Amino acid sequence: MPVKPWDYFVKALSLAFLAYWLHLSRDLNDWLGVEGFHLSSPASLVFKPLPSPWPSVLWWMVFWGGVLLLARRTVAVGCLIVGSGFFYATICDPASIGALNMHFLFALAVIFWSSSLRRGMDVTMCAWPAYLIRIYLVFVYFGSGWRKTIYGNWLTDPHALFHCMTGFYTTGLTRWLYPVIPLAMWTIGQYLTVGFELGAPLLLLHPSFRKAGAVVGCLLHIGIALLMKDLFYFSLQMLTFYIPVLIPTSWPAAMLSRSDHQSAI
Repeated sequence: MPVKPWDYFVKALSLAFLAYWLHLSRDLNDWLGVEGFHLSSPASLVFKPLPSPWPSVLWWMVFWGGVLLLARRTVAVGCLIVGSGFFYATICDPASIGALNMHFLFALAVIFWSSSLRRGMDVTMCAWPAYLIRIYLVFVYFGSGWRKTIYGNWLTDPHALFHCMTGFYTTGLTRWLYPVIPLAMWTIGQYLTVGFELGAPLLLLHPSFRKAGAVVGCLLHIGIALLMKDLFYFSLQMLTFYIPVLIPTSWPAAMLSRSDHQSAI
């Protein structure tokens, strides 16, 4: 696959992570310091809350690691700094172990591995990093759709999405839209969401449907960012995952022979 689009993904994910990391800095001592409330876990003996000023030290370390990753000059070093610091912060406070944290850690691991696949000025690289992101994204969506249908009531209750949007996740925009959007439209959106999640293996992996699936997925996350409270950074993160989905994983023979010739020179 071409290197440049993968570089775009690394930069986009770095920006999404830095935005999320800046957001977390507001309650630094609550979720990382000894002053906050922390759930006990088997990992608490090793990943302990930090006394002052170490929460700030760890935060700045991870921040500058993210800057290194964004600069694309020392990808492996940036991934190690960001990944190790963020992993510590995640395990330190089990209450923060959520989908968003796991997605970032997985993507950082794939990016770290991909840095070993680059050779000099090559314009192509192994496509497996992009495949891994696609497969991971499919598992995330299919698992979410499976839980909604088997363990939830999204197929039996036509108003499940509406109740969700009017509950904990409600925002000022959703309150404004309640009298504007008919209840039937919320129901249609509910079934389309489940259909997209369960159909993710076909929509995001098959070449014939991948572009259409990416458009639907991006629109879904833009809607989540605008209409669901506290899910902006999750949606921003997930939008970056669509860059590997759209990266061409094979080039025309003429382009490949040209790149081989350039490498030989």
